[in-house]
Amino acid sequence: MVILRDGGSITLLELTFYFICLYSLILFFLQFLYSFVQFVKCLLEPIINPETIGRHPSTELNEVCQKKNLKLQFIDLWQEFMRVDVLIDGELVGSGKCGSKKEIAHNRAAKNALENMEKKSRISISTKEDATEDVSSPSKCTGGPDASEDLSFLPKCNGGLDSSED
Repeated sequence: MVILRDGGSITLLELTFYFICLYSLILFFLQFLYSFVQFVKCLLEPIINPETIGRHPSTELNEVCQKKNLKLQFIDLWQEFMRVDVLIDGELVGSGKCGSKKEIAHNRAAKNALENMEKKSRISISTKEDATEDVSSPSKCTGGPDASEDLSFLPKCNGGLDSSED
């Protein structure tokens, strides 16, 4: 038996019971607090980030065609048929339709062309890896002017030392 300051008494079993109840309440509160923090954390994280956002289909199609030296052509049939066709090297590769906006039809056509290129031609359309390639390597970066090359034939910029030439 434990004697309290005010003169009352409490048994050891009752004291243990109170401590267990208090301990359980503290655990429950901490679990609730942890769940609440996780919930708020999910709300505060951005929905769109660099990992979840996709590349624009028209941009990706242009990059793929430039890399593979393919001639890309968008045929605007939106006025007549609400459609845009994509020709690559003169061959119809994709088509997109939209009755309300020509830009949406253009984007759908580019996406359709990318999907068809990957299926039919077995052409890899992935340009994300290429964006991270080391361009300082001479084997991967060719065709540009060499740093030691004489570039004096280029026109001078306005406001430079030789800007008096017209």
